[in-house]
Amino acid sequence: MVNISPFKGWRFNTDIVSDLSQVIAPPYDVINDADQSALYERSPYNYVRIILNRSAGNERYSEAAKTFSEWKKNEILIQDTDP
Repeated sequence: MVNISPFKGWRFNTDIVSDLSQVIAPPYDVINDADQSALYERSPYNYVRIILNRSAGNERYSEAAKTFSEWKKNEILIQDTDP
């Protein structure tokens, strides 16, 4: 039987990112080049920088991890206290 456990989510810190409409992005597989550029321009914290960053090849994944880590460190993203 599968054991499913709750987990603490990560969310944007609204003390830093007050307008969440500027940081949301559609699923990566529907974003074309023009959309990606527009999302990049919208905010330095737009989620597209994690799900579809501009790095090439496998660098894309290490760059996404680096961005996610930096956002956590700088409290752009904060973790829920409870699952």
